[in-house]
Amino acid sequence: MSLKDIKLRMGAINKTATITQAMHNIALSKIRKSTDLSNHTKSFSDKLLHVLKYANQNINGVSRYCEPVKNNNKLYIIVTADRGLCGSYHNQLFKLFLNEVKSLKKSEFKVLVIGKKGYYFAKKNQIPLINDEIIYHRDDLVTMKIREYGDIIKTAFKEGYVDEVVMYHNHFINTASQEVKEVSILPIVFDSEKVKNDYIYDADP
Repeated sequence: MSLKDIKLRMGAINKTATITQAMHNIALSKIRKSTDLSNHTKSFSDKLLHVLKYANQNINGVSRYCEPVKNNNKLYIIVTADRGLCGSYHNQLFKLFLNEVKSLKKSEFKVLVIGKKGYYFAKKNQIPLINDEIIYHRDDLVTMKIREYGDIIKTAFKEGYVDEVVMYHNHFINTASQEVKEVSILPIVFDSEKVKNDYIYDADP
């Protein structure tokens, strides 16, 4: 290899290093942005849960959304990412879900999947889906895009087609670890903890 070839090779390596460093900086910026968004969202969701607990203990009568489970018709919501190459991020989630439904007949449950990886997982394992297309889980996902499915879930529960709605997702702990969470969405059941607050509810805002 001539001296000229060596210089060209060194120049190419330096350019590659510059591009790699730029990608690293962009990734760090996205991580900080996502972490801040997660922290703000958690504060909002914690406060919302507090308000719901207070409202629930002051409801007169029993709402259909608060009735205990009668039968065994379940709807599972699985939240996944669109991309792979993230180690056990999806493996642990899928393993827990399959362990949950292994004793159920396919006629006893349905699944709504958010995210491309989860959709392909469900298709591969012949899991009964209620969405016939991929619901992409992008960074700019907003509630308007999934409100239609939310209405479908509420209607199915209210009319008795499903008796329980359970969500599986990865809960963010830090940039290096997540925890698989199983959350009961419907029926709405809170513990007996008394929540004190002076909220004013307007039935017709």
